[in-house]
Amino acid sequence: FDVDLSICILKGFKGEIVGSVAIITDITELKKVEKELKESEKKYRTIFDNSAVAITMTDEHEKIISWNKYAETLLGMNKDDLFQMPVRDLYPASEWKKIRSQNIRQKGMQHHLETKIQKKNNEQIDVAISLSVLKNHEDRVVGSIGVMKDISDRKRTEKNLEESEKKFKLLYEKAPVPYHTLSPDGLITDVNEKWCQAFGYTKTDVCGKSIFDFISDHEKKPAQKSFAQKISAGKLYTGGHEREYLTKTG
Repeated sequence: FDVDLSICILKGFKGEIVGSVAIITDITELKKVEKELKESEKKYRTIFDNSAVAITMTDEHEKIISWNKYAETLLGMNKDDLFQMPVRDLYPASEWKKIRSQNIRQKGMQHHLETKIQKKNNEQIDVAISLSVLKNHEDRVVGSIGVMKDISDRKRTEKNLEESEKKFKLLYEKAPVPYHTLSPDGLITDVNEKWCQAFGYTKTDVCGKSIFDFISDHEKKPAQKSFAQKISAGKLYTGGHEREYLTKTG
């Protein structure tokens, strides 16, 4: 078993060695704890270095002192660029101001804050970050950890979707024929400008009401039956029918 050994030589009055004193302390538990700590640190380092997100650690002066491999890849930087770099230099001025307004050092943690970071080549990319404050045993702030995930592709997709929706909305609203959209139970969810002009109603008048309220009484039941069949069939497109609708004037 593991021990801590201290030996002291004993000498006689003439200076000759006459013996020794040994103090032996059992440190088995201490060595066990040290081994577990080293294994834990090894696991942490493996996770830290091989994580698919960028991780940076700063000191109490907000300078970067540690980071993982993915941080270098994401930022296009190396050790010489990152070590002792003020973390604020990673962000455009307006974004850093937004981050500071969160008062993270007082709160202790901030999850999922979307912002932008600036790469070495000055390219700005969208990221989602989580920030945590590091404190010592005296509860004094000694640094922070930042986890950054690249969300550029997602933001581009959202932007493209938004632009596509704007185009669709414009085509829908300005179409030269009446359009209405319905829920699966036949309630009106939207109508375009031409629909309102043709029937004499505003969107507020009709949205939320059943489309069958605007169909002639003698055609209402066939229309309901046809609509139910279309919904149950689940087809993207079905053949049209001629229907007699009622305008606001009757």
